Amino acid sequence: MKQPFNNIGVAQVQAQIIALPPGERAVELQQMRSDFIAWMDAHFELSSSEQEQLSSLPLVFREEIAHQVANVFEEGGTFSFFKQDHATGRGEPRDKDILLQPVRRLQYSFEEEELKSTTDLTIRIT
Repeated sequence: MKQPFNNIGVAQVQAQIIALPPGERAVELQQMRSDFIAWMDAHFELSSSEQEQLSSLPLVFREEIAHQVANVFEEGGTFSFFKQDHATGRGEPRDKDILLQPVRRLQYSFEEEELKSTTDLTIRIT
């Protein structure tokens, strides 16, 4: 079932992906990486302007979003997502800014004598 492309809808899709068994999650993430537009269309109710904006993103940026999100899911995490709501009655604004902010974090555990690397990811659409 497609979710609305808003803060709640993205959280619900994240929860669905994290709940998948590892094999199914791997297939899902490969689909995301190979065709991000089709993946988005399969999971979210996108307006015509959102579909147009997604298609018009530079390929390198679209691929970076797909890879960063997939990497976070592979680590078993989720990402922060914030999409600013548009004013009701005025229609959806055409011009938007997208901020993709990955932060690599290293953590060392003395108890386990292990160095772990994780990515915190924030996506903001304003």
